[in-house]
Amino acid sequence: MQKKNSEKTTRRWFTWDLLLNPWLVIASMILGMYIGACHGKLAVTLAPFGRMYVSLLKMCVLPILLSAVAYSIGGLLRSHSTKRYLKRMLAVFGITLVLTCAFGLAGGAIGRPGIGIDEGILGRIIDDSPLAPDLEIFFFQLNDPAEQLPGLLKFFTSIIPANIFYSLTNDMNLQVLLFAIILGFATGLMSTVHSETLLSLLDAVFKVFSKIIRWIIYALPFGLCCLMADLINQIGTEILLSMIKFIVVFHVCCILVLFINTIVIWKRSGSSFTHVMSALKEPIILAFGTRNGFATLPSALDALHEKLNFDQTSTNLLVPLGLTICRYGNVLYFAVAVMFITQLYEASLGFSGMAMALVGTILAGMATSGATGVVILSMLAIVLDPLNLPLDAVLILFIAIDPIVEPIRTVITVHSSCSAASMIADPPVETDGGGSSSVP
Repeated sequence: MQKKNSEKTTRRWFTWDLLLNPWLVIASMILGMYIGACHGKLAVTLAPFGRMYVSLLKMCVLPILLSAVAYSIGGLLRSHSTKRYLKRMLAVFGITLVLTCAFGLAGGAIGRPGIGIDEGILGRIIDDSPLAPDLEIFFFQLNDPAEQLPGLLKFFTSIIPANIFYSLTNDMNLQVLLFAIILGFATGLMSTVHSETLLSLLDAVFKVFSKIIRWIIYALPFGLCCLMADLINQIGTEILLSMIKFIVVFHVCCILVLFINTIVIWKRSGSSFTHVMSALKEPIILAFGTRNGFATLPSALDALHEKLNFDQTSTNLLVPLGLTICRYGNVLYFAVAVMFITQLYEASLGFSGMAMALVGTILAGMATSGATGVVILSMLAIVLDPLNLPLDAVLILFIAIDPIVEPIRTVITVHSSCSAASMIADPPVETDGGGSSSVP
């Protein structure tokens, strides 16, 4: 008997959770930064491994998105609190988007990132950038007449999946989300044995892929090291120095938003502040390292349900909706960027201009759902065109610094989605202040 107890004690020293120790994760990120800054060839060698790690995480995202949303909607429709949740969703998502945008506009107005920049350096960077020819093609290529639809109509047309299997294989998350919502509604409104079986199957799919994600996360230190090495290796020092004020102002805004979100989750959860910080550290680290909000979905759901004891059915629906539709990080980024461009060109917005910027920034941020790369940044045109401000001249600057700001932008989207979900979901009935650990 004593021998068995000794074996159990020994095994605890070698638990897999040691790989997720925050100090080990931070050390791996610092090592990756050092490799990217001082050993460019090694960073290039490690880059494919970082992309492979993100691909492994993304492999499970769509099954989890589909099963979690469909199962949650089906479950909510069978409960008596459906109307209450829908009203909360509309109110909380709308208010949080407005507040996020207003916070970014205010931060940009106070921080004044577009003031005092050397226009000669900016002009030389733009003229010498290897991205300029590609952007010229991007902006001035002839479009298919069938694609020349009004912006809002084109957006709604693009989210309807003609072939759900094509959408699944091409990472069209917004189309998959719409399909999951329709599937959930249809299943929830059917009161048959078959619908119960389908709901059970969706629940099983969610749990299986969550387990797979849990296994993949144990390789997080290695994945983050490779990703950070590639990220730092891509950054040009001249652009970094010329845009340093904008980068600092945006990161300060993000840190303040993170603090406010944490306060909200702390108050709603009833747990201790340190426990909330501990529960949310894994999705934050994943979001920062992978720069992919959906890759953090299982970890975020686990943090809210398993560690903070929020209702699983509601969080499984609300977090994916926030990640897909609200895009808080892009809304905040666009708001600060609008103020940067306004100050750079010495334009004056006034009250009506600020109101247009507020509405346009929210719509632009929401329109980035499913978009990637330069397409996300080009959505700034939705805000700037009505304000008569140019985008094409400064777009290269935003593309150049995107590897620097994208990690924290993703963190804001994930963290704010968790915060919004905590406000909509019913607060935990009772908490013990402790966390639960998973074993592979």
